[in-house]
Formats: sequence, structure tokens, C-alpha cells
Amino acid sequence: MGAGLTPENLRLTQAGENLEITFVGDVTGTQVVLEDFALDNLDNLLKQRGGSVDRGNILFDGEANFADSFDVFNADSTQSHLWNRDTVTFLNDLDNTIRGFSQSNDVINGLGGDDIILGLSGDDFLNGGDGDDTYTGGVGADQFVFGLGQGVDIVTDFEIGIDTISLGGLTPEGVQLLESGDNTLVLTQSNELLGALQGVTGVDSTIFA
Repeated sequence: MGAGLTPENLRLTQAGENLEITFVGDVTGTQVVLEDFALDNLDNLLKQRGGSVDRGNILFDGEANFADSFDVFNADSTQSHLWNRDTVTFLNDLDNTIRGFSQSNDVINGLGGDDIILGLSGDDFLNGGDGDDTYTGGVGADQFVFGLGQGVDIVTDFEIGIDTISLGGLTPEGVQLLESGDNTLVLTQSNELLGALQGVTGVDSTIFA
């Protein structure tokens, strides 16, 4: 992949029989569509011996190390741990409980399902996708995604001044923060609940990435 197209802003979407590869951020106009292609048919897959997980690699700027690769989980199996450090991981539409690596900058995309995603230590990027997901970033400067129309997500250990919230499909001006007891709710201006920060109050728009 070229300049500006990084593992952190990569998005894979199964649209019918096609796989859409898009990017967020400053390269939102970039899109690749693989016709008649599914997530579990990615090139260069390596079937784990005795296991149920397929792995595949996409190269970023010509590099092939683990920091520039991603994993894809089978559509019919839940998983509990990652296979590689510093790797972009795509789960499936089931309810997964997934743990990242300690001292690793993990990028975990839940796709569908009500996922429990634990980043452990490192600067992690956690995106639950559709469903009501629960994030625990662990130690490090973590980024959690709250997406429009993607369910209600919960962050259990948000650290003010360290962690951030990434808004999928919205801008900071399009949301509001509302304190509810010891928690902070993140809602759209039309009062659609996107997520909650447990045990956190006194935040403002600086929490958004």
C-alpha cells in the first residue's frame, strides 16, 4: 500500500459478494473493490496446523514484517487471542472475547457481534464494529472507536489525557457528552447513544482523535 495508507486506518467491508477495502482519515477517497471475493479467501493464507484460524498478509509500503501485516479470523469460529504482535486483526460476526499482546501496539477490528476486546499494554486501536462491544485498553495510549449505527460500546478503563475516542462516520461537532452518575455518555446531537466511558467524568471534546 502507498503513502498515507496504513494498517491503523484500513477498513475491510464485506458488501454482498464483494470485499471493499477503504481507508479513513486523510485518504477517505481511496477504495479498492475485490469482486466475488470474501474475507476468508484472502491471498497468502496460512492455515494453522490443527487450528481454525486463517492468517493473511497485506504489505504496506513494501514492508513484510509483522508490524505491517494483518490477521483474519474464520467466519465460523470465535477466538480468544491474537497470533502476532503489532498486527492488524479482523475478527468475524460472532461474539468474540479477544486479548491482544502486552507491550504490543495491536489493531483489533471486531466487525460484527457483541465483542469483548482487551488490548493489554501498548498503544492499541480497538474497533468493535457492529454490535454492543466492550473495550479494555490496558496500559498505553489507546484509541477506541464509537461508530454511528454500530451499537453501543463501553470503555472500561478510559484514561483522560492519554486515551482517545475515534468517531466512525461523525465529527466531534456532531456528538455531545453527557454525565450519568460516575460515567460519561457519548451521544449524537439527535440523542443516539454511541457509547459510554465507565467511571469517567469531567471530559470534553479533547478526548476525540
